[in-house]
Amino acid sequence: MTRPPRSSTKTLFATDHEAGERIMSHLYGKAVAEQPQMRAEALARLEDERDAKAGRLGLFDAIPRQLGPLPPYRHEPPQAPYWLSPSGQSR
Repeated sequence: MTRPPRSSTKTLFATDHEAGERIMSHLYGKAVAEQPQMRAEALARLEDERDAKAGRLGLFDAIPRQLGPLPPYRHEPPQAPYWLSPSGQSR
């Protein structure tokens, strides 16, 4: 059996370096900008699916509504797995 060739790229962990911080900040910023429209479109598709299941067929697809903004992202520090108590014993 032959071993697959090694990748010439290295993994960059976003929390380990300033470049990772810039990359993740850009990605989070882009997600925050796009999320309200994606949410509105998903809710409109869900409305169409519910109408179709109920036998209400319309001439047009549901129109995505303008939704209010979600609360801003708030960082929360990581927590220990739920099965570990502070004393290190399982619950």
